[in-house]
Amino acid sequence: MSRIWDAMKQAERERELHVVPDDLAQQPLSKRQMSALDALVDCPTMAEASARSGISERTLRRWLAEPRFMAVFRRMTFARCGEAVAALQAASTDAVRVLRQALDSKSVAVRVRAAIAILDLAVRAELGEPAPKTSRSKRARANG
Repeated sequence: MSRIWDAMKQAERERELHVVPDDLAQQPLSKRQMSALDALVDCPTMAEASARSGISERTLRRWLAEPRFMAVFRRMTFARCGEAVAALQAASTDAVRVLRQALDSKSVAVRVRAAIAILDLAVRAELGEPAPKTSRSKRARANG
């Protein structure tokens, strides 16, 4: 069921990216609009994006309602997500190295947890399943 859901969500994201024809999305935006886009992509709130770009929130909202501006915004945020995924993939090599080192730990418990993590992730990768959501243990939350 989750694979179907994931496929539906991916199709929805792709449709959102292509709402505006490429020729319309490629038309140049003003320097102010590009500044606003940079701020909107980088800042977590509209208020922060407004302060950073020097453009009122009202204007930002109006521009976001314009198909051409929104198309460029979507492409920029999609590219940003791609950069984040690439960074995670690069760090995954280090994470695997750490798990492999944990297999040589003096602690049996650490070795077993590392082995289980490696096997679990390897099987999930083979089956195309998402990795489990991680959560800190109750003891870790109580201590830190």
